[in-house]
Amino acid sequence: MIDRSAIEKIESLAATVTQIEQADTPVIAIASNLKLESLEKFQKQRSRFKGCMTTSSLMDFADYINTGAEQLFIGAENMTAVAFFDLGNQAKPGHAEHTAILCLTKSAPYSAMLSINCNKTDQKTLSEWLEDWRDYITAIDENDGEIDTKTAINSIRKITVEAIKRGEHEHGSLAASKSSLEKIGAKGDNLPAAFIFKCKPYEDLSEREYTLRLSIHADTDNPRYILRITQLDVHKEAVAQEFKDTLKEKTLEEINAYIGNFSA
Repeated sequence: MIDRSAIEKIESLAATVTQIEQADTPVIAIASNLKLESLEKFQKQRSRFKGCMTTSSLMDFADYINTGAEQLFIGAENMTAVAFFDLGNQAKPGHAEHTAILCLTKSAPYSAMLSINCNKTDQKTLSEWLEDWRDYITAIDENDGEIDTKTAINSIRKITVEAIKRGEHEHGSLAASKSSLEKIGAKGDNLPAAFIFKCKPYEDLSEREYTLRLSIHADTDNPRYILRITQLDVHKEAVAQEFKDTLKEKTLEEINAYIGNFSA
């Protein structure tokens, strides 16, 4: 004979099962502890599409989200973007389980240029860096006239401590005064004042020209050489704007694009 407590437990289980049947993904209540278990893994297909596509290719990202993304959030500051295929809206929110993430990767030349920027290096290190990246470099003098890159690198190698000291220990750009250049240049003909560095900052964006000014800190017997990128922040803003414009251009009008970050 079934007692009252058993009847109440059966009624409770029946009510639970009734509620479970309303779920999109079938689940079953385990009688021992009423724990919910998904049956999705036993189905031939998933109940809904889930997954996250990640890439560093802007073009591949655009091609993928054009297959059905609803919302796109562009984080221009860190060169990233996130697209949602099932975010829905406030009236009918989705599960946000199908996404695509774009993280642009700096090109090798651009990374190398940023790594040398404003760093104090010795003569050997600077010369070797210039040799490694000479295909991207154009040397210029104090009048912005072009100098043969190989000749300019050799000129830096030939600078001596004595020649620098005769330049009155001048700090800052070597091109600041002609007399200083003449004194230091006595041991290094065709001494460059700066280098023009051409590269794509990111693979899918356009090539840009960066000016790297050369200066020497000669207050010791071991002078330090510095390359400084001029107006670097201006360049970064321009690159971020190009990233936003290119991404919007490559995506369909049906995708709602926003500038900013969003986490579901």
